Amino acid sequence: MDSYIPSKITSSRFNMPWFNNTLKRLCNKKQRLFNKAKRTRKAQHWEQYKSFKKDLLKAIRRQRWCYINDMLQVGLDQGDSKPFWRYVRAQRQDTSGISPLLHQGVLHTDSLTKAKILNNQFMSVFTVEDPSNTTYLYGPDYPHIEDLTISRDGVEKRLRNLNITKASGPDSIPCRFLKELSFEIAPILSAIFQQSLKDGVVPSDWKNADVAPAFKKGGRNLAENYRPISLTCVCCKILEHIISSHIRHHLDNYNIISSFQHGFRKFFSCETQLAVTIQDLLSFRDKQIQVDMAILDFSKAFDTVPHKRLLGKLSFYGIKGPILCWIEAFLVDRIQNVVVEGCRSPLGRVQSGVPQGTVLGPLLSCYT
Repeated sequence: MDSYIPSKITSSRFNMPWFNNTLKRLCNKKQRLFNKAKRTRKAQHWEQYKSFKKDLLKAIRRQRWCYINDMLQVGLDQGDSKPFWRYVRAQRQDTSGISPLLHQGVLHTDSLTKAKILNNQFMSVFTVEDPSNTTYLYGPDYPHIEDLTISRDGVEKRLRNLNITKASGPDSIPCRFLKELSFEIAPILSAIFQQSLKDGVVPSDWKNADVAPAFKKGGRNLAENYRPISLTCVCCKILEHIISSHIRHHLDNYNIISSFQHGFRKFFSCETQLAVTIQDLLSFRDKQIQVDMAILDFSKAFDTVPHKRLLGKLSFYGIKGPILCWIEAFLVDRIQNVVVEGCRSPLGRVQSGVPQGTVLGPLLSCYT
């Protein structure tokens, strides 16, 4: 890639979604008028430059407000306000980066020190469980999951649908490279995926994660108020997509998932869960029946799931054979490091949980 793929550095001043090609041409014309006025030093040319500069600023403001209005209109028409709030968050400079972190009574501002503090905090919540005390579920004998055959066409389709704006993982292979060469890469990747699944072996690069700390709630100066989002290799995510779809088909086909489970399911969401809950409450109210509710929140649910218990529950649901072996290899012996403002913490070993930010993470943590 370094030898044969041309690259260039673009100016950050053009990283504005409303800045179209028309405005770029006007900016180039403004620069030409400035160069001409500077070269000739004539008052007439300076007046032309200043007048055109004012018109350009007005055009930029007008285009910016048109972009915001269009975004609001689309949100009203489609009921999707996420693009607007994403733009608002991007404009807030006070929430960018990681705030100084308080550790042992001292406030640290150095990027490397903040990365070390956060990595130590994320590792401190891992669960270390005695395997001899692990209990397994007993119940109905669910059918075994079918064998998975990975096709070249399926891998190529996944590659073509990649979002080129997504960041690359620890292997530094960008999404644009994989997407543009999807036809040539698909046969090789499908062979690697099939062999990895057959042998139950996950490449070491796929078990490494660059962790981006995301602020959750509370004070920004406390490391425990951040959650880890793992950035993993794109190729591994493609295989995770294939395995996740296969497992979901098995769970849905045999009605293993409860109908009350609304999280991370197709055609289900927080809105559907809320609608069902309100309907039940109003129904009981009409019948004058008392309703008692218990709301539970599992702290650090993604990070504290014991691997042995998780694998045992997968086996209980009929997810066995090569797929179970691959998931075990995917979970155990993982390593991570926290990246803060370009600085990396020392590597740390992941002892429990499923990585947030992976494709299999929500499926393994919620359904099992």
